[in-house]
Amino acid sequence: MGCSSSVKDSAVISYSPHAHHQAVRVNPRLLMSPGDNNDNRRSQEMRESISGYHEVPLLTLKQACHGLNIQNLDMYIKKAWNYSKNLRHGLTQDEQAAINLYTQQTPIYRLLNEALRKADGRSLSSWYGYLKLLLVALYKLPPYRGTVWRGVPHDLSTKYRKDDEHVWWSFGSCTSSLDILTSPNFLGASGVRTLFNIEVFDGRSVSKFSEFNAEDEILLLPGTYVRVVSEMKQSDGLHIIHLKQMEPPYFLLGPPGKVDRMPQQASQHHNRQNRSIDNEISTEEYETYEDDSKYQSNSTVESLSAFNTQIQLAKNISSDSEKATVLKHLLTNKKLSDQMIAGVVECVETMYSAKEKGDVLQLIAKRSGLSAKQFQVSVKGINGISNDGSKATTLKTFLLHEKFTVQHLDAVLSAAESMYSSGDKQSVFNDLICNRYLEARHFPSILNGIKEISNDSHKSSVLCKLAPKLPKNDANVRQAYLMAADSIYSSKDKAEATMAFVSDPEWTGSTKHQEYEFDDDYSTTQSNSTVESLSAFNTQIQLAKNISSDSEKATVLKHLLTNKKLSDQMIAGVVECVETMYSAKEKGDVLQLIAKRSGLSAKQFQVSVKGINGISNDGSKATTLKTFLLHEKFTVQHLDAVLSAAESMYSSGDKQSVFNDLICNRYLEARHFPSILNGIKEISNDSHKSSVLCKLAPKLPKNDANVRQAYLMAADSIYSSKDKAAATMAFM
Repeated sequence: MGCSSSVKDSAVISYSPHAHHQAVRVNPRLLMSPGDNNDNRRSQEMRESISGYHEVPLLTLKQACHGLNIQNLDMYIKKAWNYSKNLRHGLTQDEQAAINLYTQQTPIYRLLNEALRKADGRSLSSWYGYLKLLLVALYKLPPYRGTVWRGVPHDLSTKYRKDDEHVWWSFGSCTSSLDILTSPNFLGASGVRTLFNIEVFDGRSVSKFSEFNAEDEILLLPGTYVRVVSEMKQSDGLHIIHLKQMEPPYFLLGPPGKVDRMPQQASQHHNRQNRSIDNEISTEEYETYEDDSKYQSNSTVESLSAFNTQIQLAKNISSDSEKATVLKHLLTNKKLSDQMIAGVVECVETMYSAKEKGDVLQLIAKRSGLSAKQFQVSVKGINGISNDGSKATTLKTFLLHEKFTVQHLDAVLSAAESMYSSGDKQSVFNDLICNRYLEARHFPSILNGIKEISNDSHKSSVLCKLAPKLPKNDANVRQAYLMAADSIYSSKDKAEATMAFVSDPEWTGSTKHQEYEFDDDYSTTQSNSTVESLSAFNTQIQLAKNISSDSEKATVLKHLLTNKKLSDQMIAGVVECVETMYSAKEKGDVLQLIAKRSGLSAKQFQVSVKGINGISNDGSKATTLKTFLLHEKFTVQHLDAVLSAAESMYSSGDKQSVFNDLICNRYLEARHFPSILNGIKEISNDSHKSSVLCKLAPKLPKNDANVRQAYLMAADSIYSSKDKAAATMAFM
């Protein structure tokens, strides 16, 4: 293709479709490029630069790309055209091909986004034709609402502080699946990296048109405005930044508007393209339901014009009580249209009394023939109620309505977010989480709302009720629950929320499981743990780590240990969590519980004994160590770990007690005794040291020179003549 004047100084980009990722094809757009993070505040210049595409007529894909100086462009266009023969969503073949062309593994998406981020306009002008065709196609797709993810293998926490607001001027590729982004092909599970958790209301799902159709790609449009809600750093180098898409405080970039004409190549397929894109979206979003009501209205309303006159009369009434009476009478008409209900809500917003506002809106909520649009506009009216009690009561009335489904979730969450009363928020969420239409994709948004409840007890209570309903194998849900639970300051309440997530409904509150005393025969204990995978278990461990009270943390860990099928990595996770505790007693109790597991592997034994070193109290350390010495799996392969733990003890009596148990082990051989005798030598009390040597002496192979030498050195370290003589006599 030819080279336009606007790009004649640009280097020709050479690209091989097979140059990268030959083993595994991944979507590189899901990782942010450095340019996406520039703090570009020149919104007016950027808007003027991008909005120039409005002046360009709608072209075919081939015409739209004329002037772009990209090697192999004809081949890419042909490939996109062939890929787009099965038409969807009322798009033409050119429009579908425009989306596919953007998603191909070529330089096109990168060069377009680089041009979008420049404010001079020259770099973008050659792209106007393609940009218009692409945006027309995207605006025909229904908006995507929900939580999406985007990542970058760097730390961006300093550029995204809480309450910061950013404008992303280029297209932004996200995914609705956290598992895809955290896979080894993208961010992976370790190293410095930033994960953006973004609540969006105006994305576009392009997976059906993409070469990477299995990666659930959601495209954010140029001019997306986001606010930083929170930022959390995890110990493995991961920064999680929670963003929320907002309506911008000033005009940024509007939709392409009406499509003036059809690309000639595809006009015979879709004569409806001249329809306003805004109207198409509006029609899809606000489907109305058929009114089956047979109720005979006593209202005198005969037309929309007459109804609007009555609404205007009601607005002019100064008394809220009298105004409410008029509106309640108008609502006796069972055949009010969407515009009429919107008029009632608009009149409600002119009232001051929270009670009167709530009464009228609750009357709307009780209408059996409420359409989806009427429901939506009425719930938004709840935001204007100043009293949280009235607001909560009204909102709960809508939640009980037969037409409430998850399509209204955003409006409900927005109303709940505007409430200050923690108790009223709790009451609303308690009703919301009982909705039968909720699916896994809705829970992250709900959990983000629960996180904003200010009272720890109320927040924990809602999380405890919600936890049994959650799909814990969903990575998005686990991450959202972790963030909600971590926002609780009270150790007791945080522990309760954590226990609810790691427990089955049958376990929670059951008195027979409140005490954690186990027989040596661990097999009699029936585990009710809901741990289904290492990933879910790690989330539970992270929840436990965030509990500040050692007692509450130990309770959670003890419950996790009721699962008899924990892997080596899971036991290592428990020990790692134990190391975050300060209480020697609680540390010892949890480690002793591990020591009593009948199916303990050699690796689990090793890592658990090493954890004993962190117990500060020698009495607790000795008791825990002796529990491991009694385990059926203790053999001399664990001797070094045991001696290391014993060496870290200061109490002579506790050391004596540990060595008395150790020397009774039936697996000891001649080669092990020198190390044991070196440990005994470090006992500071002569009487204790002599006592252990006297018990050990009869078991020693005295014809072994190394054993004799080690015993001699241990006995010689005794200062008391009486105790040294006793140790010497025992060896003879």
